[in-house]
Amino acid sequence: MINIKRFSVSGYKSIRELKDFELKPLNILIGANGAGKSNFIRFFGFLRAVVEKRLKSHIVIEEGNADAILHFGQKTTKQLDVDIQMILNDYDKKNRYKFSLVPTTENLLFAKEITDFDGILYAPTTNDYGQGHEEAKITESTSRVSQATADFILNHVQVYHLNEINNNINISCELNNNLVLLKDASNLAAYLSRLEKEYEHEYAFIVQTIQRIAPFFNRFVFRPDTYNPDKTHLEWIHNNLPDTPLKGRQLSDGTLRFICLTTLLLQPFDLMPDLLLIDEPELGLHPYAIHILAALIQRAAERKQVIITTQSPELINHFSAEDIIVAEQTEDGASTFKRLQSVELKKWLEKYSLSELWEMDMLGGNP
Repeated sequence: MINIKRFSVSGYKSIRELKDFELKPLNILIGANGAGKSNFIRFFGFLRAVVEKRLKSHIVIEEGNADAILHFGQKTTKQLDVDIQMILNDYDKKNRYKFSLVPTTENLLFAKEITDFDGILYAPTTNDYGQGHEEAKITESTSRVSQATADFILNHVQVYHLNEINNNINISCELNNNLVLLKDASNLAAYLSRLEKEYEHEYAFIVQTIQRIAPFFNRFVFRPDTYNPDKTHLEWIHNNLPDTPLKGRQLSDGTLRFICLTTLLLQPFDLMPDLLLIDEPELGLHPYAIHILAALIQRAAERKQVIITTQSPELINHFSAEDIIVAEQTEDGASTFKRLQSVELKKWLEKYSLSELWEMDMLGGNP
């Protein structure tokens, strides 16, 4: 399995210091609003922006300024440090990407950027990209470890934001924009159309799963755009109206979100990112849909690495204590993260569920 084994980050948003934190195949973050769950997720989007050479635009367009990225701004944080340890194939013992950023008047500059590799079959290798540059240089390197590291972050890590999807789905999309499901699912029509043609079994499984939580749903219809045949719209058939395709906007936000989640988690494994990050996937879902969602998440985690945040007690009941990471905020505003241990909760779990222990404030993660 290609995955992130451990990572350290200090000085990023509410994360003052997170050192050598282990990521497992399944990682479910719980905690109060403002505890840092979303920042945990956003960090991996920030990491992609760095490797894509979008650090400057990420700061200006998405964050506003460098102070928004640094923990309590540059008056408090003089340097942002990142250390990612990855398993990129069966032979790698250690494959790391490390960098430090320091603030300037308007931007962040690399004070250090290196990849570090120590493999079983290969000699240790360190690639130092120097300092003082505005954008990452890892993608410019010809070394095996640098190319593998950059490829993993760019092509195998994706953060999905599916909280506001109605408008995105109703916009027509290019039929050939179907290589991956985009992070906002705006190409859902093109992607499902591809699965229908190329992955019949997986597509049928997606449709059947949608029908379990939306019994009125019959099937999808992919209608060419009136003015541009290279674009398509997503429509669907109601069981009671077999001759009248309906628009995506005629589905509830919760149903649309479940369709996106089902497509994401039941797509062919060879198309699925190796690291999936989803922020609060349970929003707007019926309890039965949450039950199905939990099974889909568990299935994905058998082959991929999954990180989600949730506010749902119902959802965490479907997982083990070791799957749960509790996010809390210290009195001085720093986020902390701790993975639960079944051994420590053994006596409590004999009488109570994880959700009950959470509501009883036995797990932490409450205001």
